[in-house]
Amino acid sequence: MGAPYSRLQQKTEDAMELLVVKLKALELGGLTYYKGLSLKEITTPRIDIVAISAEAQRFGSTMTGNWIVEGYLSIVGNKADITRGDHGRRVAALEDILSRDDIEDVVNNLQDLQDYTMFPRTFFPTRAERFVRDDELHTRFFFECKCAPSAITLK
Repeated sequence: MGAPYSRLQQKTEDAMELLVVKLKALELGGLTYYKGLSLKEITTPRIDIVAISAEAQRFGSTMTGNWIVEGYLSIVGNKADITRGDHGRRVAALEDILSRDDIEDVVNNLQDLQDYTMFPRTFFPTRAERFVRDDELHTRFFFECKCAPSAITLK
């Protein structure tokens, strides 16, 4: 098993994928999900889910047991998606999910995440960006959240 922060990053990626799958709008149906940074061949359209970092929360020099995780979710489309307007609809659907007031409650009630807790009112979309790379349009939503492993030992 990896370092504690890498395990928590994986759990956060799992949580974000399950959240989008549970709440997905029709516009997000049929997309492929990729978690973490990967060098394998990937398809479009897709959703990329990456937890960039996890840092132990401290109160002075004491660790609280909680973690601050930063990451992003991206909608990645190809030229055909862009010209048909599909990319814009998918971006709007993902934005609706990430801007929910009860996002932490939804995550914490997902049955597959019994060993993960996201603290109420700690999920913040921090910024968004758009860019084109290799004929793909990426719309990326960055987030920050406070979470804790509730029943697992991070090794």
